[in-house]
Amino acid sequence: MLLLISILGSLFTTVHSIPLLGTFSTADIHTWDHPAVTNVEAFDLSCHPLGSNLNVAVGLTALSEGNDYDLICRAYAANAKPNGAGFTVRLDSWLSSTIPYAEAGWFGVGGADANDYQIGRWFNNLYGSGRIPMQNQQRVWFPTPFAQTPKIAVFVNAIAQWNGDNFRFETVADGADPYGFNLHMNAWAGTQMIGAGATWIAYPADKKLVANGQDSSWNYRPWQNPAVFNGRYVAFPPGTFQSPPQVYIALQSFDVDRVPGFRLRASVTGITAAGFTWHCDGFIDGLNPMSPVIYGAGISWLAFA
Repeated sequence: MLLLISILGSLFTTVHSIPLLGTFSTADIHTWDHPAVTNVEAFDLSCHPLGSNLNVAVGLTALSEGNDYDLICRAYAANAKPNGAGFTVRLDSWLSSTIPYAEAGWFGVGGADANDYQIGRWFNNLYGSGRIPMQNQQRVWFPTPFAQTPKIAVFVNAIAQWNGDNFRFETVADGADPYGFNLHMNAWAGTQMIGAGATWIAYPADKKLVANGQDSSWNYRPWQNPAVFNGRYVAFPPGTFQSPPQVYIALQSFDVDRVPGFRLRASVTGITAAGFTWHCDGFIDGLNPMSPVIYGAGISWLAFA
């Protein structure tokens, strides 16, 4: 019996080599009518630590505007414990803004997988008060160059926009080579940006049992026909998976009317070995019972097994 306990104990403390997923919602710690500037949740991975080389990507999956009607939120991971035994996820605001409701999804890697997945983030003028250009580009360099040009997934993890115009934003990657890529964080049509952020995940193009992509409502309907509910089925590349994989998603783009306000949530359903259905929908709350006007919305996704 003692031997069995010892074996089980060693299994539970072995460094976990498969990426982990999780979510954090401000609804876990407060209701929409008690908005907060700082929102924190700790994740304990002591039963399956990810290793001393823990790295975590955090992307926004849902957000509603604060009491000043500006759109201000940043999602990120902090306070990593030794051997990847845990960390905290934060959903923070600033400039006297508060967050009635927000959600973030996280993707954590360590151990053997940390040799393949590289993760990073870039922020532009966050916590400042001045405007930034509508078009923002940054060359991102990989900490360790890849043998060949990798595949890259990018997700929104921070946004700060005044409410003087519609809320518009997208993040995309291009110009990739084994050493880095161009990260774009853009608004358009007069939207005033005071800050933006994106997180990215890069992995070898020939890595098995993994795929990524992005999709948006602009790919199947014009912006002139706004809709509260958005999404559709996405097929994985044929033969990628033999059983349903895990799917990580977060916001990639949006165009939401400032009246009656920003309330958007991304989610995924119906995951099979062949594909899944994504959603990027508006919602109502007590601050504003009117449905948001969504001209367009999109997600980035990463599937793995």
